Amino acid sequence: MTNDEREADARDSGPLGRIVVRGVALNAAGFALTQAITLASGIVLAHLASPQDFGLYASATILLGYTGMLVDSGMAAALIQRRDRVDEAASTALAANVASGLLVSAALAASAPLLGLYFQSRTVELVASVMAGVVLLDALVLVPDALLQRRFSFYRRLVLSPSYALAYGVAAGIACGLGLGIWGLVIGRYAGLALEVILIWALVDWRPRREHVSLAMWRSLVRFGRHIFAQSFLTQLRYTVRTALLGRLVNIDAVGQYRMADMISNLPREAWLASSAYVLFPAFARISHDRSRLEAALLRTMRWMAIVTLPASALLVPLGPAAAVLLLGERWLPAGYAIMALAAIPLSGGVNSVLSEAVKGAGRPEILSRTAMFMAVTTPILLVAFVPLGLVGIAAAGSIASLLGTAFLARLVVRALDVPLPAILATLRPAALATCALLAALFPLQWLVVRAETHDTLVGLALMAGEVALGLVVYLATLRALDPQAVSTMTGAARLGWTRLATELGRSTSGWQ
Repeated sequence: MTNDEREADARDSGPLGRIVVRGVALNAAGFALTQAITLASGIVLAHLASPQDFGLYASATILLGYTGMLVDSGMAAALIQRRDRVDEAASTALAANVASGLLVSAALAASAPLLGLYFQSRTVELVASVMAGVVLLDALVLVPDALLQRRFSFYRRLVLSPSYALAYGVAAGIACGLGLGIWGLVIGRYAGLALEVILIWALVDWRPRREHVSLAMWRSLVRFGRHIFAQSFLTQLRYTVRTALLGRLVNIDAVGQYRMADMISNLPREAWLASSAYVLFPAFARISHDRSRLEAALLRTMRWMAIVTLPASALLVPLGPAAAVLLLGERWLPAGYAIMALAAIPLSGGVNSVLSEAVKGAGRPEILSRTAMFMAVTTPILLVAFVPLGLVGIAAAGSIASLLGTAFLARLVVRALDVPLPAILATLRPAALATCALLAALFPLQWLVVRAETHDTLVGLALMAGEVALGLVVYLATLRALDPQAVSTMTGAARLGWTRLATELGRSTSGWQ
């Protein structure tokens, strides 16, 4: 049986809504496990390595984001969206990725002295040259990962991310514990990637064939992927400008502080992406021919995204400094203030992710490249304007840019997919208002009364946990008054378990059917 036939059987095996909900559940479980490992290793590494180590590492790897997108060139997305000749497309994409990976690895190694010169650090130069090999390992993962995604292979995919996080954490922790500092982070990255390559090829149940590689197929994939590439390139450009400004105009320590703040503040957004985006793109692609189904699915997805991600993101505003000090140590307090300033990124990032997956599934990737171009212009202007405010100013500039970019993307989606803007806003309103109630209750409590970070670690963590619990109670009470059906679904699921949640959400996502 060919891959296309297996995929046809999977499509016919049950309603798409059931597949999507199962995928979200499994990916959420995988993300929870991955983040538990990542957070634990991050806390350990924050005590074993200094902010300067993290800053030097971030500076040395500043070009890796570009190399990954140059190798892929959007072909993974084109492979997921493709409806025919999948084996030929996969073999062609893998050949192109490996060839590009070799060339880009060599170019990255050659550029290492320039990075060292810019950041005025011999260590940055050495680390950048050693990290060039990461590009080829990434190239080997792209196609099998895309095949797992388009097949909705949730159980197999569930193994990969936790395995990478565990390998990275163990290897980096041991190396940093031995006093290797920044080189411990390098060792951890290679250990995680090596294990990921081995596992993904063991799980994918596909092997490339030389006779399937063709120039015509490569051109077809690139035609679709060029817009995804443009979006990725311009997005990475913003990160590069931010790191470059922090490292040169503030200091290397600020780069490390920002890196840690970015990791923590993005947890709510990453949770949503890990649990749903992997599922949404192929699901939207399969119903893109029916715009009424696509609109219904988009609105329902937007509703649950807001319910889940908005309160989690809002908690970062009053509790950011306390979380940084209690979990990472007193020297990471600047990262805590950066977490507060970055809170708008996960708040808007969930909306952005749903809209992005919808336009990719609908075959309109040019919308993403236009949005990325808009943000590539506005973000550097904001970053330069806020540089005098230092670390927190750079973080605030990123939040403002994220909000503007999401508004711009929503405007284009409304026009392209003919989804009414009032319908989108109405979908977001209950969760947004309930989140405002959470902030109104929690912010004065933490900053005027509790101040959890001023207590001993265990007491402070207990106080912070109590504040989180209180904030969620306020959120759920407000949401119940505004959207009773959503709260009844969640409370019913809490009583009866995850199986009931899948059933209830499956009913509420009838627009997928």
